[in-house]
Amino acid sequence: MKEFLTHSNRWLKLTLFLPGLVLNAWMIIRLFQYFEPFVTILVVAGILAFVLNYPVEFLQKRHFDRNYAVLLVVLLSIIGLGTLAVTLLPVLLQQLSGIVEQFPDWLSTVDQKLHAF
Repeated sequence: MKEFLTHSNRWLKLTLFLPGLVLNAWMIIRLFQYFEPFVTILVVAGILAFVLNYPVEFLQKRHFDRNYAVLLVVLLSIIGLGTLAVTLLPVLLQQLSGIVEQFPDWLSTVDQKLHAF
């Protein structure tokens, strides 16, 4: 009888442990999905702060005040990103419109190849 109880006790622990493990994993995944935008913003901000700190330190070594160095780096970064957006946005829109125009042809070609297969 004692052997049966230890065997069933082990089986009971296993049957309670696995659903609990699955539910905990599901909750952790849901929690990560809920906070994903916040974590993404923090990670991107951290990377930007890390990368933009190098030019600020360089300007500080050249006897700039830190506030002015940060202002200069931020303004140059915004100007650079704006210039990049202005030069690449028309090309990107042109490429996207070409893809949109060719998409029905691609679908018909794929459909024909699938029917031939």
